[in-house]
Amino acid sequence: MAPPLTIAVAQQKGGVGKTTTTANLAHAGSRAGARVLAIDLDPQGNLTRTLYDQDIPEGQPITADVLTEEGPAPLADVIVSTAWSGLDLAPTVDRDLAAVERDLTQNPRTPARVKLLHDAIQASEVAAGYDVVLIDCPPNIGALTLAALAAADRVLAVTEPTLFSADALVEIEESVARVRQHYQVPVTLSAVLVNKWRSNVIEDRHWRLSLAEQFGDLLLDPPVPQRVIISRAIQAGVSLSQMGADAKPIVELYDRHYRSLTA
Repeated sequence: MAPPLTIAVAQQKGGVGKTTTTANLAHAGSRAGARVLAIDLDPQGNLTRTLYDQDIPEGQPITADVLTEEGPAPLADVIVSTAWSGLDLAPTVDRDLAAVERDLTQNPRTPARVKLLHDAIQASEVAAGYDVVLIDCPPNIGALTLAALAAADRVLAVTEPTLFSADALVEIEESVARVRQHYQVPVTLSAVLVNKWRSNVIEDRHWRLSLAEQFGDLLLDPPVPQRVIISRAIQAGVSLSQMGADAKPIVELYDRHYRSLTA
């Protein structure tokens, strides 16, 4: 059986909607009938809070345990079921994953440990259970993001149509190239998604055109517009498809982008 398609959702600047994008793509996969595993690799733990409305049980292994140097936990032991059919989660608790990131940054064995997530996803009990794995990266290019890139087949870079967010894409592109060469993995930057798009703002149109010139066919079209209903769904802990008719165009947009990313 072929291993799952693994997509890292990345951006080194916070606040661009990276976690929201990961969650909505995971929901899109669930709607499409795919078996989806979402991995929360961001120490802030927002994806966990978005997809899992329960407390993590005492003693439950979490994502950080997969990256420990001594006796890493199998990813299969970390995974919990969510309220959505076919959508599972590898959750995190902020303090534990932040400690792992500090250790990875300072530890001379970091190069070997960066591949632990890759190996965990490829393990037979995980690989056989999922069609798609989505990794929510931290908002930086640190050791955890490097682990996500080394584990991924494809990278989706999420950006806002602003100068600083666009500049951050260059670092992601360079990091993907470095990881591909250093770890001999086939990861590629496969798509760029403009989020929080305002069609009536001149600056937004300017930066989207600039991104189109820079990234060409990698730029997903159309961009995700800035809509209150997106944040309302996240805050309510529901998928956009549960938000009624007003959310239907956004639901269809995420479904379209999911198909493009996984084709």
